[in-house]
Amino acid sequence: MSPVRSAPFVPLVALALGLAGASGCAAARAGLQVQDAIAAREQAREAGAEQDALYEYTMANRYLEKAWEEMGTGQYKMSVSLSKKSAAWSDQAVVQVERGARAVEVDLATLRDGDVVPHPEQPAPAPAAGTPPATPTPTGPIVPDDAPMPPAEPAAPAPAAPAAPEVP
Repeated sequence: MSPVRSAPFVPLVALALGLAGASGCAAARAGLQVQDAIAAREQAREAGAEQDALYEYTMANRYLEKAWEEMGTGQYKMSVSLSKKSAAWSDQAVVQVERGARAVEVDLATLRDGDVVPHPEQPAPAPAAGTPPATPTPTGPIVPDDAPMPPAEPAAPAPAAPAAPEVP
């Protein structure tokens, strides 16, 4: 019988175990981060974020759902990042609940397409006396509703095509 040499086999096993351990560590870290995000979201829910901070609570939920998805596909770094964002949104939800519910009063009967609803914490500036109501446009400054539309700019002429080479 010939003696079995195990020396070349040992480094391969160590390398394989090291790689498995590295991915296992990333998975464990992602799992812990997701659990932290779940705990933060639960704390926000118990504080009343579903009613008083719906935007922040929804963002926390969406980031957490995506973190779960990324962890399931083996994208552990992305899962950790998304879990941290979820926890941050949950924290923001708790802060918003402590500030109090947002109150946005909008008369939907007078709301038109293109109107901008003011931010609830900053009142809209009052228009100057004697000016007609203005509607902000997404591409430019505030324009009164009764102002004429500016003429459309003519299209630029197409560049001339290069001349065809002469055939000898």
